[in-house]
Amino acid sequence: MKIILKDGSVKEYEESRSVYDIAMDISEGLARAACCAKVDGEVVDLRTMVEQDCRLEICTAREPEGLAALRHTTSHVLAEAVKRVFPGHHSLDTSPELLVRVRDAFRELKAAGKLHHGGGRFDYGEFGVWV
Repeated sequence: MKIILKDGSVKEYEESRSVYDIAMDISEGLARAACCAKVDGEVVDLRTMVEQDCRLEICTAREPEGLAALRHTTSHVLAEAVKRVFPGHHSLDTSPELLVRVRDAFRELKAAGKLHHGGGRFDYGEFGVWV
């Protein structure tokens, strides 16, 4: 199958591959930065299998689609963290009281040396988390 990339170059594969595997074949750095992709203009996640000729654009947080995917995923991670820290909350309640408690929990984790820089900082207003 022939995959036409954003820059017009072509990758050829004998068998189906995930978007992530194609990104890795292009470059490990691109694969690490990838948030989603567009296959023939349709936004898909990185696990999507490419099974036929197509146009493929790997999206990072620098593209609107990639940033939207990153924000969506991050919101799910934050919601899961809030549920674990505050078991009584079954949805992401964004009341000022809860956000202050979450901020304070992150500050405690940071002070304890449990938060480390691993590639990027996510900010929401006065809240910021290195991941």
